[in-house]
Amino acid sequence: MRTIFLALLLSLAGCASGLKLPDPSRDFPSDLAFAGDWQRVEFREQDRMEPERLRVPTTRQATSRASSGPKAKPGRKVRSFLEFGKTLRITQLDSAMLISFDRAIVVEYRYGEHRMANVGPIAGERTTGFRGESLEIITLDDDGAQMTETWRLQRRASALERRVTIVKGNKELYSLRETYRRTDGG
Repeated sequence: MRTIFLALLLSLAGCASGLKLPDPSRDFPSDLAFAGDWQRVEFREQDRMEPERLRVPTTRQATSRASSGPKAKPGRKVRSFLEFGKTLRITQLDSAMLISFDRAIVVEYRYGEHRMANVGPIAGERTTGFRGESLEIITLDDDGAQMTETWRLQRRASALERRVTIVKGNKELYSLRETYRRTDGG
């Protein structure tokens, strides 16, 4: 019941903001070989999100906020779906890609999916599919912030590039570019 309520809430939030996620492609380009072990060689990040500020509320503020809780800054919720790792192990299946970050966290991306994704209490609408030769994952949170994550092979599949952007409206809040090199001889 809670999942249905969250899905309805996110649908309404998406309609209110005018955002609609694109339909993902189920087609997997058969000549792409993401599978293997990868080591990060480059990391560039630009974070334009306002830092969280610790405020000690007065007694009056504490009682008036007790039921509502603090409001997250734009982009913070959707950013909770972002994983990092210096090493990757990618398993490529006919219907999905599994990415293990530092052999600690494994994320599954199913080609053609359009579903609700959860990280603890945070929910987001997610699509996963191929755009040309890039795997593209788009996640939209209930505040209207959108994270686009793109994985693309480079240099005859000896390098892997990952780009991430988080936007709200027409304002870019966060960007990331990582480059990995293949370590298994692939």
